[in-house]
Amino acid sequence: MNCIVKRAVATLVAATGLGLAMPAVAAAEAPAGLPSARHASCPFHRIDMGSGGHIIYSECHPPSGVQVSGTIWDDKADGHCAMVEVNFNHGGYRYMKVCGKGNHKDFHWSQGGATDAYVTGRIV
Repeated sequence: MNCIVKRAVATLVAATGLGLAMPAVAAAEAPAGLPSARHASCPFHRIDMGSGGHIIYSECHPPSGVQVSGTIWDDKADGHCAMVEVNFNHGGYRYMKVCGKGNHKDFHWSQGGATDAYVTGRIV
């Protein structure tokens, strides 16, 4: 299952209360081990990938580019892995997989010159 989240869309969903219509995307609290969002331009978001995994991340926009930081979890012992992908609008691409129920990994990626990032979660 692919769940694409753009910061502006997630913010709109939270602001308009449409989160019930899009259960795969929700505002989230900072996970343990990650700093809380410093200001409104760096809110935390959650992507649920069915029962197979989830991602909690923040997307920040400092003057130098875009930063995406978070944690990805594999939630199911099914032989599959949870994967997070980030496509920055200036061509940068990063990904990470985590395998094995209960396992998780932190990610911290930035792209100078970018103005936005698209975060995707899926089971592979």
